[in-house]
Amino acid sequence: MKSVWKFPIQEVTDSFKLDMPIGAKILAFQTQKNEAERPKGFMHDNFGKKADATPPVRDVETPTIWAEVELDEESGKAKYNLEKREFRLAGTGHTLDSYKCTYIYIGTTQLYNGALVLHLYEVKRN
Repeated sequence: MKSVWKFPIQEVTDSFKLDMPIGAKILAFQTQKNEAERPKGFMHDNFGKKADATPPVRDVETPTIWAEVELDEESGKAKYNLEKREFRLAGTGHTLDSYKCTYIYIGTTQLYNGALVLHLYEVKRN
């Protein structure tokens, strides 16, 4: 049994690692519009009472990887343990240092209404 899981990229940095189930097959890399998180304790004052006003929430675009994951038939949980997978985000025109590694292209997405274009690669160490 298979399921599609999403892996949001919380910090947009040149390189990062994600814990993914072994054998997860990457399907797509795009942004997903989400509501920004409200600060902790936002809905209540310091005494545990509900706050009077709720400030507006703005939309946030989060770069996200979607991957197909093999599930255990009985439990419905991921069939395999997690592994750390390494990724590289490169802006248009940025260089990729291929010394001691290979880059496998995953996809391209845009942030800030196209002002920032990001190309995602999975890094395989030689």
